[in-house]
Amino acid sequence: MPDNFPRLKAAIARLNANPERLLTQASTEKEHYTDSREVINAQRRYADMPLIVLTAGRDESSVLGAVSHLLPGTPGADTPAELAQLHEQIVRFLRDGWGAGHDAYAALSSRGRNQLVPDSTHAIQMWKPEVVISAVADVLDDIRPSALHQP
Repeated sequence: MPDNFPRLKAAIARLNANPERLLTQASTEKEHYTDSREVINAQRRYADMPLIVLTAGRDESSVLGAVSHLLPGTPGADTPAELAQLHEQIVRFLRDGWGAGHDAYAALSSRGRNQLVPDSTHAIQMWKPEVVISAVADVLDDIRPSALHQP
């Protein structure tokens, strides 16, 4: 949290001191991971359903920038060595896990594709809304002809 928001920074520090909140947050992250594994389940098949997966091109720098603003005493990132290890884990996850997961998800459809969105972070809809609109329009264009040929 930037220093120019001292009240917000203090409020977040108070919230992060609550073990119940941290357990809830951990539970939410676990469910997110479980849901992601279900979506990218190799047993699922989407046949020829149009599918466009948008992948942020700047997630690594965005996430690593956020890590540099962790509060002192954050478990697992309190020492320079821990912080360096956390950086390494994040980079490995984003390069090997995130991108590969998006590729695997797109591959569940014979018409699926993973599209890299340069100059965008995870919130692509905020940074590059025109790319999201274009992807939706492409999918709609792909399904319209098949809908017109049905009796």
